[in-house]
Amino acid sequence: ATTTVVPLGGQRGQTAPQFAPLSDRQGDALSNAFNELRGRVSENDLSKDCRKNVIDKLKKIGFDLKSFGNYLYRSGANFADGSNSQIATSAALAPSQILQGTPPPTIAGLFAAAPGITALTSANLSANSLTVFFRTSAIDLSNSGVNSYNQGLLFHEALHGYGSSVNGGNFGAYSDKGLLGLFGLNTAGPSSQITAHIQKHCF
Repeated sequence: ATTTVVPLGGQRGQTAPQFAPLSDRQGDALSNAFNELRGRVSENDLSKDCRKNVIDKLKKIGFDLKSFGNYLYRSGANFADGSNSQIATSAALAPSQILQGTPPPTIAGLFAAAPGITALTSANLSANSLTVFFRTSAIDLSNSGVNSYNQGLLFHEALHGYGSSVNGGNFGAYSDKGLLGLFGLNTAGPSSQITAHIQKHCF
């Protein structure tokens, strides 16, 4: 089965002030990568390296691959342009995602204030359906989107969403800090380390 990943608010091309749509090419790239990822997860098509360095480590916090695959198929995914999405930060993010201070009032404002963000998963919304805001420059369009970087990034963000689904709208142990520590990475460093770790060992 496949899914067409579109921004929340309707089909591509419609105005969605809260969830800004990605371009057709960007949306198709992520849709293709997402379908490839969930197909591999559901078919248990993962290398020994991936199992040892990613899946087995995740099992320490109760991760179940079959349950994760069910989440990806059951919920589908909603992807939006974070730099232009006007949804209130308080509506998209759980309090636990606000690490310090008062964030900008909208997701677009947050992306403007934090240029290092490449992708941001909504804990509030991903409890029901994986919802991720992207910086469009971070989407790799090569090979129609089915490439190791996109799949590593989507696996990373989907772990957050899965964590939200099993923790009632909070990431719990599936937060960036939790995953960095679990994979033996620098917990004071950027979350891009998680994507790079998954990309290296799984794709």
